[in-house]
Amino acid sequence: MSFHGVQLSGLGLLVLGFSILNLWVLVSGLIVVLLGAYIDLVIDENSQRRMAVFHRAGPAPPPCPRCGKPLEWLPETSKYSCPVHGLI
Repeated sequence: MSFHGVQLSGLGLLVLGFSILNLWVLVSGLIVVLLGAYIDLVIDENSQRRMAVFHRAGPAPPPCPRCGKPLEWLPETSKYSCPVHGLI
């Protein structure tokens, strides 16, 4: 049998077949890895967006007893802070 002008024997055809098969496996494996990475990235991005919405959807902070503006929770001090009056 002739392949691009090169005469191939049974062993040559076997090597050519395995080379084509090996190339096919490498390309399909690369496609699967890239597709998996893309899907993981999309799922992670949606998960972070969902978590951000979940954290924002908590109860409204209490108002400042002096001016009525909403207080901000400061986790490092475990206290509320008013934007006008500071720590409460």
